[in-house]
Formats: sequence, structure tokens, C-alpha cells
Amino acid sequence: SQDRPLQIVFAGKAHPKDEEGKRLIQKIIGFSKEANLQFRIAFLDDYDINIARYLVSGVDVWLGNPRRPLEASSTSGMKTVLNGILNISTLDGWWDEAWIPETGWAIGGRENYGNSSYQDALEAENIYNLLEKEIIPLFYNRNLQGLPLGWLAKIRRSIETYAPVFNTHRMAKEYTDEFYIPAIRLFEKLSANQQQKAKELATYKKHLFDQWRRINIERVDTEQTERDLLVGDNVQINAQIYLGQINPQEVTVEAYSGPVDNNGAITLGERITLTEYQELGEGRYLYQGLIPCRQSGRYGYNVRILPCHEDLGHPYIPQLILWG
Repeated sequence: SQDRPLQIVFAGKAHPKDEEGKRLIQKIIGFSKEANLQFRIAFLDDYDINIARYLVSGVDVWLGNPRRPLEASSTSGMKTVLNGILNISTLDGWWDEAWIPETGWAIGGRENYGNSSYQDALEAENIYNLLEKEIIPLFYNRNLQGLPLGWLAKIRRSIETYAPVFNTHRMAKEYTDEFYIPAIRLFEKLSANQQQKAKELATYKKHLFDQWRRINIERVDTEQTERDLLVGDNVQINAQIYLGQINPQEVTVEAYSGPVDNNGAITLGERITLTEYQELGEGRYLYQGLIPCRQSGRYGYNVRILPCHEDLGHPYIPQLILWG
């Protein structure tokens, strides 16, 4: 409306082979050139770091609407926070982790649709509703001094919540403490004494690769109980594993459990290492452990086998992960 104007600024580039992205940009530019929209919709050509600098400091709302779950991180939304910009985005990338109602707006929920056109239509309607009923009214609701107090409160909460967490200082420290320093120490350990530990690790991995295709998760079940399970209860899980020539100390057997969605997929999954086992003979072992019921609703579980060695940087090695 005339008393509550809105301007939408687009910027960005399509990958040279992204024909759909190129057509979308052409549609936006054509749409923006219509007579009644030339001051309401703008497209900035030749997007680069300099244009990004002005965008992340010069707008009021940052719109991120990737198709869930295709966004990797969306660091641009993190940068806007430090400039007092509020975010509205689908719950994907960083916003899926970060969003709370007091700091911005979420487009839709965490649903995944098989039909992308249907998903686009629903989320577009959600964007229009948020703009009309929440975002624009909040921005233009001013006091006698012309200040949008509700908007400013949201900005303060956004900066307070995200600035200490989503920043390069935290990222660099986290990478250093959790990855770089451990990697240096592991390198020094593996290199010592003419690479003795490295040779032992290589022998261990070769043994696993030679035997891995023979191992099997033969049976997985839980204890039978007639009583209703309550939040805080534990359920015993049993897994019969065939390891063949692999020693139990050379692998980790884990239960992976958590609430399930409407499609039966585990969400908010939790790893539980099954440390108790008994030998059944002929390379078979019975592993047992407890799955905690942390919230009400439907729960799912599965079992997987991973390598276990003190000198592995991490246990996730392609072709050396077996799920039940």
C-alpha cells in the first residue's frame, strides 16, 4: 500500500549450467520492468562481494527460501545479523538450527514434500501471509517518536542470540580445537618411530576391508514388555552380529534411535554404543544396550557397525559402515 510500501531486492548469479536458474532470473527481471513494479522490485546485476557488502548492511529483512533440504549453510543470513537485519527463511541451512520466534520468521515447518511445485506454492503462500500479517505491520507500527519498538526488540534479540555463536571467531576456534590440533597430534603420533603406528593402522584397515563384506547384522529386536513405556524409561535392545574373522575390539556396534516422522525416518537421532556382548561361537556375538525414551511419541531404532581404532581420526570410512 502507499502508506506501507515494500521493496524487494534480488541479487545473485546462476551457475553456467543451471538453465532453470537462468530462466528464473530472466522472469524476475522481466517482472520487475512492468510499469507498476519498477520501484517495488529490483534486480542487481553482476553480483559480487562488493554488492553483497551493501546488501547485508542495507536491507531490513533477509529472505532465504531454499527448497528444503538443499541448503548447505546460508552464511549470508548469518552476516546480516551483525547489521541488525532480521531473517525470514525456510527451516534449512543455519536457520533450521538457529530459528526461534523471537528473532525472525520461519517459512513453513520442517516438512519435506515429494512434489517441488506443490512445496513452492505452499511456501509462497506462507511468505505472503507472513509479510502481510506480521512483518510489514511490525515494521510500520511506530510510536510517537517514529520508532518501531517491536521491530527493534526483535533486532536486539537476534543480535544477542546469534552474534556470539554464528561468527568466524567461534568457527575458527572450533575448527582449531576439534580438528586442526587433533590432526596435528595424530600426524605426529603416526609419524614417530619410522611410522610404526601408521603401519599398524594400515594393517588394521586392510584387515577390515578384506573381511567387511562377510560380516552381518543377523537380528535386531527389543525386549518384550506388556507395560506402557513412559518418558524416562529405557528399552533393552538386542543385536545378534556375525563378525567372522573380525575381533569385537576392532569394531563399534551402535544403536541409532530417536523419534520418527510421518515417513518413518528417525529425527533427532541419538547414538548409543552397545558395549555389553557375549560370544555365541563361530564368529557370532550378542550385543545388548539400553535405548532411552526421552520424549513421547513414536520411536524408531536401528543398529550399525563402525571401525574402532584409537588412531583413526574418525570412524566414518566409506565401505566400512554396515547398517542393520
